[in-house]
Amino acid sequence: MPFIRSCGNLTLHHPREKRAGCRLPPYRLCCYASPDYLDKHRMTQHPDERVDHETVNLRFKSSGQLFRWPFNVGDREIELVLPAAIVVDASEGVLTTVAAGAGIGMAASFIAASWVGRGALVTDLSNTSACG
Repeated sequence: MPFIRSCGNLTLHHPREKRAGCRLPPYRLCCYASPDYLDKHRMTQHPDERVDHETVNLRFKSSGQLFRWPFNVGDREIELVLPAAIVVDASEGVLTTVAAGAGIGMAASFIAASWVGRGALVTDLSNTSACG
């Protein structure tokens, strides 16, 4: 599926647990925007078009590095660090800011599902059936 990075299963291990760990389901990293933002700006068709939009990005607390937006384009994966008008340090902060109309942001589909479900966010991709 173009423009979406699909991540495989992730296993979490708790150091004090004797169990092997729990498996999280696969998830997708998707670009989201508010319906109001997309009413004023056309939906992007390619990752390169993100530079024409306001973006909200995540800064990792542990390293201070900006999140690199991964995209599958054809048979290759690219990562972009886009100039962001707003940088936050939590995924929920990205979604809150994006839902307020500040631009496009990227998040894991399971984090954004409730936002999409209540209509506060939509997937900003040409193939919207892939996420949500």
